[in-house]
Amino acid sequence: MATESIKWSYEHLKEEQKMHVLNSMTVSDFCGFFAANLDDPICANALGLINKKRLRLLFQNLSSENCAKLLQHKTMINPAIALCSVDEKKRKEAVLYLDEQHRLEIIRSIQAQEERLIKVYKKPIVPRGIATGTFPKGYPQSGQACIVCNEGYEVFDSIHGADCTLHSFHKRHDQGGICPECPFPDVFPLGDTELLKEWSLEDIVISGFGYFYVDGNPYVLLSVFQEQREVYWFAMDSVARVFETDRFCHKLTRFFISELASAHKRLEI
Repeated sequence: MATESIKWSYEHLKEEQKMHVLNSMTVSDFCGFFAANLDDPICANALGLINKKRLRLLFQNLSSENCAKLLQHKTMINPAIALCSVDEKKRKEAVLYLDEQHRLEIIRSIQAQEERLIKVYKKPIVPRGIATGTFPKGYPQSGQACIVCNEGYEVFDSIHGADCTLHSFHKRHDQGGICPECPFPDVFPLGDTELLKEWSLEDIVISGFGYFYVDGNPYVLLSVFQEQREVYWFAMDSVARVFETDRFCHKLTRFFISELASAHKRLEI
């Protein structure tokens, strides 16, 4: 469909119809429509109507310069999502076209996004992040430099979280998310069941799950934040005995859902 024809049709639709059209166009028509109308008010309107999946698709297919133009639109609700969807090279190229004010606004958006994701994943380091020059409160010191090369992160670098949730990688050094310093599962000790009696279910964060070759039983990795972070492996049946089984199983289910979301995120970016 010709771009001019799409534009004419779009302008004569109601808002809900525009949203449906934008989110159901072919990739070619969708990206062509935005590329041809970047400086037109119609672009700002359309940008506020597309879903997150389409936003990622748009940034993946447009040039760095055109991505920068989109980032400057006031209807760009979440630039952090858009910038996470493109590779590091393209992201850094795009922000070079922006003035200082827009770069600072984007950095604040990325910081807010990371704080939200930390709450969602319930982990101190998210699976995929972007360096902003500072780290969120509670971010482990051990994760503020690449575990492979020991170098810090430049602003707008990609930061990949390691499976231990204590370390991180540059994208180029990511080894499938597996931490070379914390080989599963003996990086953390087995916990004494008596410790569990000192904690409430609300105090703990489930950080891992696995089977030990010693006895073949399922174990859960539990973290608790008191004066300092403590992390131990516990036999799952011991945890279930100490805490109410239904409530613990609910918490464990949420952990698995979070892990699946994390795996999906890795595939997307």
